[in-house]
Amino acid sequence: MPTINKPKKNRNYTKRDKTADIYKHVYNTGSWRTLRGVKLQANPLCEICLESGVITPATCIHHINEISNGSTIEEYIEYGLNCGLAGLMSLCEKCHTNTHKKRLKK
Repeated sequence: MPTINKPKKNRNYTKRDKTADIYKHVYNTGSWRTLRGVKLQANPLCEICLESGVITPATCIHHINEISNGSTIEEYIEYGLNCGLAGLMSLCEKCHTNTHKKRLKK
């Protein structure tokens, strides 16, 4: 049976792809996993839910200042790993998603 060879699509390198590659340099490190674990131990409940009087376990760690503010991989790593516990928030999945949606609307 004959086959049709389709030409490969020219894939544009979008900002989303670039951001995903950059995040890999931060989130796929032992340093991040350690920092994340320390923050979840220090604040095991969702900080946004607690403000509303609801007790929800935190499953995500959110950077208060975006790590994508950097212009080089070294700066992304600096923003991502050297922000300290005060630069992070413990959030549940729902609050984390809502926080990012609000940021994208701005």
